[in-house]
Amino acid sequence: MRNFQKKAIMAVMASALLLPFDGANAASLVNVESTQTDAFPGTIRVKSDGTVKIDIQSAEEYEDAIFSLLVLNERGKEAKRRTIDEDDEEFDLKSLNLDAGEYDIVLEMELNGETVRSASAEWSVKKEYDQDEPPGSIEVEEEGTIWVNVEQNRSDRGEGSFYVVVISERSDKVVRRVPIAPQDIRFAASSLQLSPGTYEVYLEWAKDKEVLRSNRKTWEIEEQVSISLPRGEDFPGTIAIEEDGRISLTLEREQIPATALSYLVVLDLNKKEVKRIKLDPLRPEVSKRDLALGTGGYQLVLELIDQVSAQASQSLPTFYPVNQSDSPVIFLNGQLQSYPQAPVLIKGKTFVPLRSIFEALGAEVTWNSANKSVRAKKGGTVVDITIGSPIAFVNGQKLTLEEPPQLYQGKVTMVPLRFVSEALGAKVDWEPYSKAVTIRQ
Repeated sequence: MRNFQKKAIMAVMASALLLPFDGANAASLVNVESTQTDAFPGTIRVKSDGTVKIDIQSAEEYEDAIFSLLVLNERGKEAKRRTIDEDDEEFDLKSLNLDAGEYDIVLEMELNGETVRSASAEWSVKKEYDQDEPPGSIEVEEEGTIWVNVEQNRSDRGEGSFYVVVISERSDKVVRRVPIAPQDIRFAASSLQLSPGTYEVYLEWAKDKEVLRSNRKTWEIEEQVSISLPRGEDFPGTIAIEEDGRISLTLEREQIPATALSYLVVLDLNKKEVKRIKLDPLRPEVSKRDLALGTGGYQLVLELIDQVSAQASQSLPTFYPVNQSDSPVIFLNGQLQSYPQAPVLIKGKTFVPLRSIFEALGAEVTWNSANKSVRAKKGGTVVDITIGSPIAFVNGQKLTLEEPPQLYQGKVTMVPLRFVSEALGAKVDWEPYSKAVTIRQ
């Protein structure tokens, strides 16, 4: 047995943390330094580059000791053993040919028939596949934006997590490993907070002990110049509410910077954000189920956010009434109305409480109990109607109603909503998909 100097150091060299795809198992190492036990005369440490360093105290009493490096599997069983001697100062971890799994590395000393072990350091081996089986691909555009194509239907892959991994060309180290969802298809340098420079980027999929990576692509990040986003009437997109309630969205992609993210934003009447949905600029789609909104009036806007300059722009708002009840609802200037008697449909016409609707529209109401007539005044407009009569007068002009005002259930005077509103200068629309009446003054 050799005499130990002040320290006996064995370096077990491993391949780089990011191994090429050669179909072999690759080791992902954790930088852990063990603490010395009371009995063991040294420490063991696994560095992030794969080097295993062992420091053994020099002492005459250990001259006859036999030292071994042990690799223990997850069940604590011995997987590999290497005796430390002058010829074993370094070796490649891949030469161990271990299966994927978690391992503990310990140093063992045998002396005078007694055995003692050091504290352990962790080592993780993850299985990798050939490059011809990537989980997707990454493309780098001329302006520096990267596009991620995730293959979501690979039957051999199952569930797992996706990451965009960025390596600095200068240091050859991983500088970003960002978890992504399959719909996150576009990235700019600012979104990853990367400085100008040259990088390599690839897509990674991981599940349990398995890792799969796409080919690396070179990513040049240059100094970015801020841009101006169109807004309002010039916004490159539209929102339309179809007759069946579907929300139809368009985005003019050729007018949208590649570094901009697209969203549909839902606002309440106080312009407070209620919901935000990220859109695919190639197929901007959203459903009522995605929105999951309660009864009320909302504003829908399209929004662009430039990841480089952090500028934001929005389209003009589109009013979107939602009714989750079985009865008709009324929105006056976007505000959901609440009356003592809910609106009712009579022969296909929406009727509302007389006094409630006139006062909501800002009219002064006078009731004549003798002939059961009502006069409503607003500005220079005077409206006269009589309960049970189809004849009405607007500024003295005689009109015939399709359905007369009537006493509903013997207690509430109800009037036809459209006639009353339009007579006082308001615009009325019926939204059949939500059974909602919208009134705008």
